[in-house]
Amino acid sequence: MAKSNTKRSDAQSRNNASRPKQPTDFALKQHDAPSAGDVRKDLPEDGRKAVEEAAKWYLRKNNHTSENVIQSVQLFEALKKDDLVTVSESTFKQYISELANDPTSAIACRGRGRTGGYYVSNATETLAEQLEATPAMSEDDRSNQKREQHLYSPLIKWLRTQGFKASDTSGMKSNGRWGNPDVTGIERTNALGSYKEISIATIEAKVGMDQYETDFFQAVSHTRFANRAYFAFAIPEGINKVPRELRHYSERFGVGVLVVEIPDELYYSLTKDKLTIDDKKFLGELDEDAVREVFSPTPRPVPLKIQEVFLQALGIETDDALLTWPYAPHGAS
Repeated sequence: MAKSNTKRSDAQSRNNASRPKQPTDFALKQHDAPSAGDVRKDLPEDGRKAVEEAAKWYLRKNNHTSENVIQSVQLFEALKKDDLVTVSESTFKQYISELANDPTSAIACRGRGRTGGYYVSNATETLAEQLEATPAMSEDDRSNQKREQHLYSPLIKWLRTQGFKASDTSGMKSNGRWGNPDVTGIERTNALGSYKEISIATIEAKVGMDQYETDFFQAVSHTRFANRAYFAFAIPEGINKVPRELRHYSERFGVGVLVVEIPDELYYSLTKDKLTIDDKKFLGELDEDAVREVFSPTPRPVPLKIQEVFLQALGIETDDALLTWPYAPHGAS
């Protein structure tokens, strides 16, 4: 009987050996990935976008992650070999550097010099997918937003201490779901009587950090028009720890992180949607001292034309409206 089992086992081993090995997940992705010729045919005419699409294809195909980066010179030569770049090497380096600093691009950079290089960021690709999808708000989303509004008062006060005129802008609808900050601050630099220079700060507020992996990218999406973007959430007083990944996210995307410290019992009532009238009054009277900046944002320049589109969504279309905001009625001119 034992011999029979041995023979059967040997036969199974021979059969398994004769079968082709199943490719790994990454090998499957490589097999299914388009060829260089297919990529070449579909490249956009815009030079910067063409570099982005070609680089993303190559970085994915060759598994260039944050642990396996490639320098710009090597990337340029590889793409040139496949006839996927038409710009000069200097222009390519400029584009790839700009893309690495663009929070909505999947191209990322780690380090500098000989040990530094480029890779494709899965986190940024998730952001791009979220921005493209922009799903409609669910009933749970609306319920969460009502609770988040109790955090706006101290956040507005905190922004004002930073030199911004600030207001609740969660009711905006014209900018899409992921283009409506909960709180917005505007700092105006008077240049010859016109708002030639303004600075926009935005805050995306959440009751807790249970879903920070997704929630954080709502704040990232604001960097398209904000010079400073923040992700904020409530925590019980005395809690100093935040997820380690938040530091990585903050550094990678240049988004600041704020916490609103509230008493333990009040925090429980807030998260469970059991606030009393007195609780709501207490939260509304919280001052800026309840807000703590954990990680600072990276200030970034934003073209005035893009800022103007956002200002128009706020109802700000003239210098006078900018001067009176946030006290002017929405849509005032």
